[in-house]
Amino acid sequence: DEAFVATNILSRDYAGLLGTLEFDQRAPLGFLVAVKFFWESLGHDDRVLRLAPLLASIAGLFVFRRIAARLLEPWFQVLATTFFALTIPQIFYASDLKQYSLDVLTALVMTNLALAEGELTGSWRQTILAGLAGCCSFFCSFATMFVLAPLGAAVLWYRLRSPARLMPRLAALFALWGIGFLLVFVLQIRHYDPNPGWKALWGEAFLHEPLLSLGGLRWVAQRFIHAVNNPTGLLPTAMACMLVIVGAATLARTSPFRLACLAGPLVAVAAAAEIGRAHV
Repeated sequence: DEAFVATNILSRDYAGLLGTLEFDQRAPLGFLVAVKFFWESLGHDDRVLRLAPLLASIAGLFVFRRIAARLLEPWFQVLATTFFALTIPQIFYASDLKQYSLDVLTALVMTNLALAEGELTGSWRQTILAGLAGCCSFFCSFATMFVLAPLGAAVLWYRLRSPARLMPRLAALFALWGIGFLLVFVLQIRHYDPNPGWKALWGEAFLHEPLLSLGGLRWVAQRFIHAVNNPTGLLPTAMACMLVIVGAATLARTSPFRLACLAGPLVAVAAAAEIGRAHV
């Protein structure tokens, strides 16, 4: 896959990166442009090709630390950030010519901004910055649509009790996010084959039965265990799942809004899986 991605990037000019990629590849424009820029600016070396994923992974550490500071006491902030720094997939993708570390960084940035926007601790300037960041995030990560949708819903739900004067801020925020989605859909996503060859390789990961059926609930349990165990890998699976459940229960009692921001993407993915299954 790294060779396929590199071939697409190095054999095209910047405008050509908008077209359908060869070898059944999918990658957001921001990632492709960043890799090509470093290649042309810093020299033709395999290590240069991996610079963008490495920088995204390192930046993710600092953004994660900001999120931890919003949610945890100081000692637990250190512990959580240490776990994040030692996650095996995050380390691997920091050295891999794929966009996955940028996916993580984008999700972290938007989660941090949504938490701040939900608190409305800033001004119109902060809202516009959050809106522009969300707009640009679609060009950095295709997965951001599964993050921004629940984050936006959480912010809107939390702020329905707010004075009407705050609603224009939220309207501007969502409008900028919508513009970003439309742009990336028109420029990139609509050109992609909806049934790529590699889709069959991941067949078992898709939902094949109704979400509320026995098979669907089994799929939810399997995906939950995978979502917990894959990023951590440092704790026994049962312990990691228990800690997530206890943490979610604590947030549900102390801050439902923060729980919605953190758990919302999981709900969005489950909903998308059900919608996708129903249309197969």
